[in-house]
Amino acid sequence: MNVSNSTSLNQLLCYSNSLSSLNLANGNNSSLAGFVAVSNPDLTCIQIDAGFTPPANWQTDTTASYSDDCAALSVNDFNINSISLQPNPTTSMLNIEMTQSLKQASVYSMLGKEVLKSENKKLDVSSLENGVFLIKIEDENGNVSIKRFIKQ
Repeated sequence: MNVSNSTSLNQLLCYSNSLSSLNLANGNNSSLAGFVAVSNPDLTCIQIDAGFTPPANWQTDTTASYSDDCAALSVNDFNINSISLQPNPTTSMLNIEMTQSLKQASVYSMLGKEVLKSENKKLDVSSLENGVFLIKIEDENGNVSIKRFIKQ
């Protein structure tokens, strides 16, 4: 759903549907007093205005994150069952287990900010704050998959 042209939007309720994308970047996110987007299991990224921090009363599923560039995180998964992250949750080291060769792994906060990049299948995540992160995994053929992990 794209409401980026709705600059007068002050409330948005979208729950229990099959949203896969949501673009709220209308240049006026601070006027959005009420926002609820829950029970949308396919919604992983909500695009917001650059530099805007969503208020605590905005409600989303834990599978959704905010970003000013959801295009960087919206890619088609390749053979999702062939990749696993171990251990998950983790406290320090995260291992990417995959049959293909890794080209690059990029770790993003739930706000969509890239916080770590590596070309190794073993990532030291000990410096990250505790929380939920997304990892974009690209193989040698340019295929991309996005997974979620928890840092404790």
